[in-house]
Amino acid sequence: MNTTRRISVVLDLTSPNNEPAVTDTASFLVTAFAAIQDCNDRNGHITEAISSQALSGCPGMVFDTVLIDSQLRKDIAIKSVLNEYNKTHVFIGSSISATTLALSSTASALGMPTMTYSASSPLLSDVEIGGELFSRTTASDTQRAVAMIQLLEELKYEQVAMIFQDSAYGIGFRDALREHVDRSQVELHPTAFVPTKSSIRYALEFARVNKMRVLVIIAVNNVHPMIFEVLDELGMITKDHLFVFGDIHVESFAKLKLSDAKKHLLARQMVGIETAWVDTGVKEYQNFAASWKTFQRVLPKVSEKLSRLGLQPITRMTVSKSSFEEYTLRRAPVVYDAVVSVCRALCKTGNHESRETIGKKTHTNILHDEFPGVSGTIRYNRTDNNRDIATIRFATKLFTYSPDGNVRSTLQHAHWTRNEWELGSDFPRVRSSIGFTEDYNYIDAGLMITSYVLSTLLILLTCFWMGWTWQKRRSRVISRSQPVMLIFFLVGILLATISTYFVSPQNAYWYSNLSHWMQNFCCLAFYWFWSVGTSLSFGALLVKLWRIWKIFDNKKLARRTFSNKRACLVVAGIVLVDIILLIVATIHSPLRFTRVVVQKDVFGNTLSSYGACVSSDFEKIAIVLVSYQIFLFLGGVFITFKVRRFDTDYQESRYITISIVSQCQIYLLGIPIAFVFAPENVTVRFLVMYMVIWINNLLLLLVIYLPKHFATRNKNNATTGPRYVAYQKHVPKDNSSNDDSSGYLTKRTKSIACQTPQNNPASFTHKTNLVEVQ
Repeated sequence: MNTTRRISVVLDLTSPNNEPAVTDTASFLVTAFAAIQDCNDRNGHITEAISSQALSGCPGMVFDTVLIDSQLRKDIAIKSVLNEYNKTHVFIGSSISATTLALSSTASALGMPTMTYSASSPLLSDVEIGGELFSRTTASDTQRAVAMIQLLEELKYEQVAMIFQDSAYGIGFRDALREHVDRSQVELHPTAFVPTKSSIRYALEFARVNKMRVLVIIAVNNVHPMIFEVLDELGMITKDHLFVFGDIHVESFAKLKLSDAKKHLLARQMVGIETAWVDTGVKEYQNFAASWKTFQRVLPKVSEKLSRLGLQPITRMTVSKSSFEEYTLRRAPVVYDAVVSVCRALCKTGNHESRETIGKKTHTNILHDEFPGVSGTIRYNRTDNNRDIATIRFATKLFTYSPDGNVRSTLQHAHWTRNEWELGSDFPRVRSSIGFTEDYNYIDAGLMITSYVLSTLLILLTCFWMGWTWQKRRSRVISRSQPVMLIFFLVGILLATISTYFVSPQNAYWYSNLSHWMQNFCCLAFYWFWSVGTSLSFGALLVKLWRIWKIFDNKKLARRTFSNKRACLVVAGIVLVDIILLIVATIHSPLRFTRVVVQKDVFGNTLSSYGACVSSDFEKIAIVLVSYQIFLFLGGVFITFKVRRFDTDYQESRYITISIVSQCQIYLLGIPIAFVFAPENVTVRFLVMYMVIWINNLLLLLVIYLPKHFATRNKNNATTGPRYVAYQKHVPKDNSSNDDSSGYLTKRTKSIACQTPQNNPASFTHKTNLVEVQ
């Protein structure tokens, strides 16, 4: 029993005023019907992909055809889908993107796939716009943009002006170019226009004023003559200018009112980027070219379909060499391959799928299929439903103006295959455009290098003090200064100093060379290193002061023990709160790199910008982070006030107090000063922020470690075992000469004796409270 699968071929045969819409529609129509007949006949004389052996999985399957004329109207395209619902299994078409968008989105919503052979809009790849059941055998504008950018790179044109029509086609092509130009050395300056002479003149004025020699033009073909006339009025049709088109045909010259000399010069300075489906080295294409005249066998059926639509039948096909190359063989191969791809997918879907599942199953089979087609290997990218760019060939279309007044085009001067252009020796070239400089407000390279050197020196100094602390950990001065807390303090200084490498890297000259991921990482790195480092170093000082306070503020003379483990837990808690806040900020609203525009010209081109790390809600979380640091600072100030009168010879409260107060002063004065300057004044803001952090870290190191360094040189640094701090009312005078530490006792009533009971038991004969420090 035969199973019928209907394929609806949608073409833009006429415009709303009943005139022919697309010049090569006749060849599209004939090719589509010939391909469907070859599928039904299992005729593999062109490509074995539809031979009896290739389609053996669906014996008895018949491919029926219905012809639909969209008349370039979206409403008719949508109405056609609704009328064919429950009848058609796959739509093929249409010729232009506007009607294809309406066709594909409606058909996809009803579970029917759409295959296009000509529509190139990037919007069709968006499942929310073009539908999820869309695919195409032609190249998209995004893929054409990739080839165009690589051509400009190959020609070493770094400054390129661009005018684009303010339409879905123009905006889509501009966005595609912008997406890929950021990864190249080409700097693109786009300006939009509407199809009026005044608007076109305004758009071209930027290129003329700035002496841009290379101009990319994106517009539909019927607007090209108007653009040429404005170019002539502005005196831009010269041998020093090169015009690169996304799509252009010889019809653009038909109604052009220019002198023969200007037409000849214009034709020579124009380049079009076209898909090149002509590959004489492909066996399938050779078979297709040899079979073209035999396609006339389908003319009776095509004419019958046209008559049903009230259209004139095609009585004969033009097979002259020029039309054969310009319209037929260059574009018809993708039509043939689109039909073959649909036939193979329907065959693989089989005869047992329900109406509800046949559409999605057919679309899946299309995307997973691969076969040798007339236009090359047919393989699809399953992420965007486009044809795999590795199977697409592009070529440059060049024009020549003959004495008889006709303009002809050829595709023989440059070819693009697998991300590489091969340019012919006769390819037109012009001198590179004069640089159009945008002020990026980069920080001076010498200043950045100086900051890196200073930061590196401070890091080396910190590492030196780490080694020194470890080496002297058993000396009297260092052991009584809590070596573990000193190491925590130094690690915090190290992290805070590392943060200076990321104070303003987004405005460094080398930043644009980094990957997008690395740029975003640099944005977050500053906050992470600075905040965690500050919490760790400040937390260590805070714990040291807190221990001193608890030891001396002990009116009941109770025995207290402060272990290193307990101190480490307090520091860990301080840092953990900071890390939790940073994790929340990173996950909820991570910082992203962007360039903030400061100034534009009248054409909308950027004149000045600066790099910035932005986020929607990071400012709120930053306020919480800063508030937490302020809370720690206030806590430190409070404790320093409490211990201001205590002995400091070994417990160093005086120096810790100086460091904490200095740190508060530097941050409270420095950070607000940085934000007084405008964001685009990146150099001044960088200097203030950098020096605040760097000077603060250097000051902390000097205040904490210089007294220890001098003390170890002047005092007896014998190793000590477990130590006790005696907190007592009186000190026996007769034993003072035997006390190693008596020389360091103050004359205040409350004093500290740093000694062991074994060395001087007499000093503990009075009622004394021992505070053990482990």
